[in-house]
Amino acid sequence: MKFTAKIAGTALVLATLVAPIQTTLIPQANASIFDFQGFNNWKTKQLPAGAQNKVLGVRVEDVIKHLPTIAPGLDHIIEKLVKDKKEYFGDKGKVDKVLNIFFNKVPQWSESNIRLSLTTLIKYKDDSIAFKDIEVEYDSSDVKEFSVTPKKFTELSATKLSIDVALKSRKIIIKDLNSDIKMVFPLGVGSFDEAVLNAEISLLTPRFKDGYLDKRTTIKNRKKPRYFAGLPFIRILKGNSTSADYTGIGFHAQPFPDKNDFIRAFDSHGCMRMQTPDLWSLYYMVAEGPTQQLPITVNYSTSDKSEHPFPKRNKPYKRVANYGSVAKPDFSIDRDNLILVHNNWKESAPVASLVDSSSDNYHEIFNYSTAEHVQAKWKKTELKCKEKSYGNESYVVKWEDYAPEFDEEASERSREKKLKRAKKKFKKAKKKMDEKVKDIYNKCIESNRTERTVGDRLYRWWIHG
Repeated sequence: MKFTAKIAGTALVLATLVAPIQTTLIPQANASIFDFQGFNNWKTKQLPAGAQNKVLGVRVEDVIKHLPTIAPGLDHIIEKLVKDKKEYFGDKGKVDKVLNIFFNKVPQWSESNIRLSLTTLIKYKDDSIAFKDIEVEYDSSDVKEFSVTPKKFTELSATKLSIDVALKSRKIIIKDLNSDIKMVFPLGVGSFDEAVLNAEISLLTPRFKDGYLDKRTTIKNRKKPRYFAGLPFIRILKGNSTSADYTGIGFHAQPFPDKNDFIRAFDSHGCMRMQTPDLWSLYYMVAEGPTQQLPITVNYSTSDKSEHPFPKRNKPYKRVANYGSVAKPDFSIDRDNLILVHNNWKESAPVASLVDSSSDNYHEIFNYSTAEHVQAKWKKTELKCKEKSYGNESYVVKWEDYAPEFDEEASERSREKKLKRAKKKFKKAKKKMDEKVKDIYNKCIESNRTERTVGDRLYRWWIHG
């Protein structure tokens, strides 16, 4: 293996400069793009429907896993590029990590020779971040011998990144407006609210028309709650103020990622979940970027058709648990003090019901604030308990039931004594009834409180601290 092309590789490059690029259709989504005979020109394959828009901007490791026959030898090449990162990417500084290697073009081939056009996201020892475009060429019959040619180097400081999230297709697209750099990552997003919290079908992940990711509200190693596993939490602001526009929504890894595999589903309480390597890539682009904030939009759909090959799961899907009825829906709270959601195993997610609206921005139409919903529900509970106790006419002690009747011939002194005794009885009866009513109210309130088991309390102590 050599960093520079061999003589045969040089001849191959010269042939490329002369020969036109052609397009050929792959009959199957996972068919090898190199099962073609007889031409020496470089050719780019037009991917079939099953793999359409699922290669460009996608991490090569994900392509290997989900479209394994796109090109032979990819796993070996990526392994060597990462292992020997100093050799291939150390020309601009000491390499700390290779955060991402993704396709910037569909693979090309000429007879048995293959060309990969890749972009690498690199973190250097001094915490600087850069993109490096490379071309990898090799013979499919001997993938252990390949050449790497550097094509372009772009420091993160020279980029102008824009982030677009499409909730229905569960993807995040990151573009550099100053170049053709584009990355596509899969997401797990919020559970469905099927008219329990709000009057229409929606997702617990709010939409953001003018959101921002801010260095100051981004956490590198979030340790509590423990399910964040010490990995990044990248908060979304609904505007450019870190105080007035602060939200609880952000990007994080699959809860307990060492135990749970990532799923591309409607599964969360509102935050968006990422594969751990993708999360680190996004974190460093925010934390080490040239600006304090990066703009982000979150909608149900996007006009960008770029996709990711990671499978989407629509069944089962999670939805807000309805503890009431269709006519009078009601929700409950789980042991994390979040809206309780559960799996619908019988049906597929009603994705078609999700339609973008120009006025659907954060909580302006749909309110997903757990605190506000709990507060509103508790006010209803208090009102119900007051009506049952203080508002119950049968518990009212009336003066007319104790007011004395006087004889016409009774003296003034006799009248005063009788009135005094009546007032004393009335006061005593009222005090006794007030205590009874208070007890009824308190018991009503207590009966509506969520009972925390010993297991729940231990869970909260361990997870939340």
